Amino acid sequence: MLAFRAIANLLEGQLNPINIPICRAYQPVPAGAVAAGLYDEVPHSDDAYFDDDTGYVGTVIDVVAAANAAVRAVSMTVTVNYAGDIESGQHFSVGDGRLYRVRTFDADTGALTFRPPLREAVTAGDRLEFDNPILRCRLAADDSMNLELAGRRFGSPSVAFLEDI
Repeated sequence: MLAFRAIANLLEGQLNPINIPICRAYQPVPAGAVAAGLYDEVPHSDDAYFDDDTGYVGTVIDVVAAANAAVRAVSMTVTVNYAGDIESGQHFSVGDGRLYRVRTFDADTGALTFRPPLREAVTAGDRLEFDNPILRCRLAADDSMNLELAGRRFGSPSVAFLEDI
């Protein structure tokens, strides 16, 4: 309850955006990457972890823009350095939380189509985040995180977001 209220307080209604992570399920994780431990946490060089017993987490999927793409473009050419099969319906983000869904991908040419149209220009070499895509959004309404409690203890929190365009 306190965490829910704290997040609501930081958002200040629709005033501040928040980045929402999208689940990695159905993403183009390379075959054997999980079994090989590529997504495992890594400690500091002295084998110590952070105070909360977590380590560094990196990315595995490496897909970059092969050429510039203009604002409102719905396709681009990409270079796949390391990834599983890129398929329709998978998500990627670019920059600070701009989320896109793959429409088509041609592995021979690197031609990628997606929706919605690009909100910001992409420069050759920019990374497409397939490992941990995020969506920048805001609350749908100022009261979207109001939490009604029964007996001051029990509630069923629900949140409605809209993309922050």
